[in-house]
Amino acid sequence: MKVKDGDELTLGGINLKFLETPGHTPEGITILARDGEDADAPLKAFTGDTLFIGDVGRPDLVGSKGFTAEQMASMLYDSIHQKILPLSDETEIYPAHGAGSLCGKSLSSETWSTLGEQRRTNYALRPMTREEFINVVAADQPEVPAYFPLSAAQNLKGSRGLAELAKPSRLTSDELAGFDGVVIDVRQNFEYGAGHIPNSINIGLGGQFASWAGTLITIGTLVAIVADTPEQVDEAVMRLARVGIETARGFILFGDYQGKRNVVEQVLAEGALKACSDNDFQLVDVRRPAEYAGGHALNA
Repeated sequence: MKVKDGDELTLGGINLKFLETPGHTPEGITILARDGEDADAPLKAFTGDTLFIGDVGRPDLVGSKGFTAEQMASMLYDSIHQKILPLSDETEIYPAHGAGSLCGKSLSSETWSTLGEQRRTNYALRPMTREEFINVVAADQPEVPAYFPLSAAQNLKGSRGLAELAKPSRLTSDELAGFDGVVIDVRQNFEYGAGHIPNSINIGLGGQFASWAGTLITIGTLVAIVADTPEQVDEAVMRLARVGIETARGFILFGDYQGKRNVVEQVLAEGALKACSDNDFQLVDVRRPAEYAGGHALNA
């Protein structure tokens, strides 16, 4: 069914009201849910990517749709101030997701909050003019993930379910050595440093795995997974598919690997700086520009 701003729908004893809240995307919506059988129950707002816990949706991800970041931020200002902030402080806020996504710069790991708490703590909800809001929400955003435009287009067309994707096959050490694609080691970084398969790249499941994979790996590239357990393989396949990478063709458990292993020596910051000073090494900072600007080692 199709709905428009202000439409309502009752399911069982729950009344749903649909609000158009563009800003992160032109088609963003918020759904208000009220318990028709409990007048004292607080209103619940499912805000999608319009309002997060601690942040709002970034406005710079839809350039391919013909809108500038400033235009989207202006829409977001109206959505926040005309549709969401007029709600009561007791309204419970449930965003689409939290920390670990690049859809904002200050997303909390909390899964819900109240609007009153967000008024007090969310930098984007403090009183400000439209121009101030546009400048604040557009500043210091991480780079747009390379996969995002392709994934957004795929979402509109519809993707296959996980059950429909080909399962990656277990590879031998020799088969992995001849694999014509990208080998991703999904273990933790200290495990990778202690020993890893040559020419593999480390994107650990514990961090922003999907975002980094989508940034570093072109959609359509064949992928092989290095993991400690079959469960890690399954998780990696699922999270890769979420950013449009549906080409995981093989895997190997690191304990089964029989070939050469490389080691990356890990040192404390003081040791790295001393090594650079004593040996004329260049310290390379591979973090994002905003992270580098927030503080970095001298001469890195």
